Amino acid sequence: SDMFYAYDIVNEALEDNGTYRDSLWKKTIGDDYIWQAFYYADKYVPEHIKLYYNDYNEQFKTNHVIKLAKSLVDKKGKFLIDGIGCQGHLYTGDSIDNYIKTLEAFSATGLDVQITEIDVSLGTWQNILQATDSNLITQGKYYYDLVNRIIEGNKAGNLGVSGITFWGVSDGVSWRRDRSPLLYDRNMKAKYAYYGAIQDKEQAGY
Repeated sequence: SDMFYAYDIVNEALEDNGTYRDSLWKKTIGDDYIWQAFYYADKYVPEHIKLYYNDYNEQFKTNHVIKLAKSLVDKKGKFLIDGIGCQGHLYTGDSIDNYIKTLEAFSATGLDVQITEIDVSLGTWQNILQATDSNLITQGKYYYDLVNRIIEGNKAGNLGVSGITFWGVSDGVSWRRDRSPLLYDRNMKAKYAYYGAIQDKEQAGY
């Protein structure tokens, strides 16, 4: 347990409309399987390890995730959950404002927030763009602006984001390798995206 500081206790349990996905856990245990998972994790996991609920498409189910998180309390009213994991499989055509609003809503619960699976693909869901220099510069700026907004939001007290996990290292091994979403290219060369993420504004393409 000394190797870990947090566990995702339940992952991707909600449909966009807030109903539970039809998982084996739900079929076997019932609708309260999420509460039970957190109850027993809180009971047996070492106290220093934080317990998270993690999900995707958060912009579409923000209120549903918050409702679920607020339901995870014991009979004494103690939270069984420490934080919300917010994935971020974004596109350069997506609104950063909308993503930040989701992070703000999660932060307003008082729970910790972590970005757990960030990558930024080129273009949009409907129109994937090629990895031209121009598009990669746009990606670098997007990473810069996104991370900058998170840093400034934390400073201002509007956000409570304690960590960012990038969903892979290089484009060649990405689950979306055709969309060049990560910080390093297929030859492990740092992209504009890398410099955007580390807040080197000039090398990010600005």
